[in-house]
Amino acid sequence: MADESWRLPSSVQQLAASIQEPPRQYLLREQEPLGGNLAGTEMPDPIPTIDLGLLSASNDAEEAAKLRSALQTWGFFKVSNHGMETSLMDSVMTASRDFFRLPLEEKRKYSNIIGGKHFQMEGYGTDQVKTQDQRLDWSDRLHLKVEPEDERNLALWPIHPKSFRDDLHEYTLRSKRIKDDILRAMAKLLELDEDCLVNQFSDRALTYARFNYYPPCPRPDLVLGIKPHSDVYALTVLLMDKDVAGLQFLRDGTWYNVPAASNYTLLINVGVTMEVAISEPQVNFSHIYSTMEVAISEPRVIFI
Repeated sequence: MADESWRLPSSVQQLAASIQEPPRQYLLREQEPLGGNLAGTEMPDPIPTIDLGLLSASNDAEEAAKLRSALQTWGFFKVSNHGMETSLMDSVMTASRDFFRLPLEEKRKYSNIIGGKHFQMEGYGTDQVKTQDQRLDWSDRLHLKVEPEDERNLALWPIHPKSFRDDLHEYTLRSKRIKDDILRAMAKLLELDEDCLVNQFSDRALTYARFNYYPPCPRPDLVLGIKPHSDVYALTVLLMDKDVAGLQFLRDGTWYNVPAASNYTLLINVGVTMEVAISEPQVNFSHIYSTMEVAISEPRVIFI
């Protein structure tokens, strides 16, 4: 029987602690979109920041114009005055980091590999490996369905640290309010009914939480934390690590670096599904809605 052990990569966190050079499967290739250059370009202007409280409460014309500009030029923006306490964001980040610092055997209780061989999207691990020459991401992850609430697979929700489940539940509720406020603001910009876009996503639409952990790498100039991609969901709410930069966005053929923030920041990325929803407002999306991502890294690590 053919050896298919390559389909089950080790934890990147475990691997990073035992090597001097990243294995070839993780090395960036010249033909990839970044062309072997991870440096990126500094953003020509600060990331647009939308005061969500002002926009939602009064439909402030200046904030609405800022949102329109952000959507037309970048497709992503930061939000302020969004109603999520810094203490909650700090708790989510701390609980997430504490989970990835648990012993490997404890984390494997929530593995995304069933029976040691079958991959599933939810759970702890890495992305699915389909071919031997696939370039692998320098990251581990925990991927969980959070909405609808009655479809949560709690067997994959960590019980350590003890605050993890409660923190994630509260973070999910707050994120939903933020996403709905953004959809209503976008609908107003398009001169549609305020709830038009919100109503396109049923109460059974899916929301996932993805915790991305980027371990220290001996050669961060040779690897990518996550390969270049487009978000397929309508909206992504990204909780950015306040200590480490590394996120990049592509615009007009150039990769731009997103600078680190001094405080925890929520960054909203408009995904492919949202583009379809706007162009086809009569379409109902009953199976896909959004994702919440948490970027967790250790100091001095470059991650993409």
